[in-house]
Amino acid sequence: KPEIREAAARNGRQLLDVRHSDQRFDTGKGTKRPGLRLLTVGTDCSVGKKYTALAIDREIHKRGLSSDFRATGQTGVLISGRGVALDAVVADFISGAAEWLSPENEPDHWDIVEGQGSLFHPSFAGVTLGLLHGAQPDAFVVCHEPTRATMRGVKHPLPSISQVIDRTILEGSLTNPKIACVGIAINTEHLSEEVAMAYLKETGEAHGLPSVDPIRTGVGQRTEFRLLGRDGAIIELESVAAGNGGFVIRGQSGDHRVRRAAVRRQGEFRRLAVEVGAGFTPEHRRSSSNAPRALTPTTP
Repeated sequence: KPEIREAAARNGRQLLDVRHSDQRFDTGKGTKRPGLRLLTVGTDCSVGKKYTALAIDREIHKRGLSSDFRATGQTGVLISGRGVALDAVVADFISGAAEWLSPENEPDHWDIVEGQGSLFHPSFAGVTLGLLHGAQPDAFVVCHEPTRATMRGVKHPLPSISQVIDRTILEGSLTNPKIACVGIAINTEHLSEEVAMAYLKETGEAHGLPSVDPIRTGVGQRTEFRLLGRDGAIIELESVAAGNGGFVIRGQSGDHRVRRAAVRRQGEFRRLAVEVGAGFTPEHRRSSSNAPRALTPTTP
């Protein structure tokens, strides 16, 4: 607006357009690059993907591990001071921009990539898919708002969490065949404490995955997100330590040394599920009748 431009000039201030980047991007190549990446995805737009990514990045830093938050929208750019508003990038270059944003890195470094839109949203799925292919996530977290009946701005119903997990793995495997879901983030803003905690428990049990509200419960609670380690292993941060050529998995039954494993906390470490082999399939393939129901917002 002219008045904003005039006010900036009058006070010696510079106006920056964080939505449109001067950076030129190549088309995406899909070549696997070193480093680890986690992407937040959603059942809809505006369900908490940015905040969840920021919370995970903060938690990783608290644990003394290496990570960077990678902003893909203008608000994220303003928060972090860097990034790319992907919805302003020409369509052919979205995946290339995502590759540029999360470049090759050290093998144990995490890029926590802010998600955009939803693969099921008829308005924004194109940006979501380009970001998914370019980010090449090793891990993803599904973000969900349980009181919505339809997606933002359209009449389409929200997909289920299971549908988002399946579609993300299907589409994401084009550039990273080892992609896996590692957790669920629920926006329980419109639910009472009792209903919210019950819903988080129900959702986690239905999908066999950690289920949290990054604001209400945080992401560092005892039932926490699993992250991928070297060689495609899915690990619990508190249960696995790096070793020569693999991992040392610590449990009450002793130390286990494995090169490729999927590890899932069971019964407070009374039992460790260790599956030697390539990758891990989360136990989210339940019948739709077992999936958590849509909820009605709690009346204040």
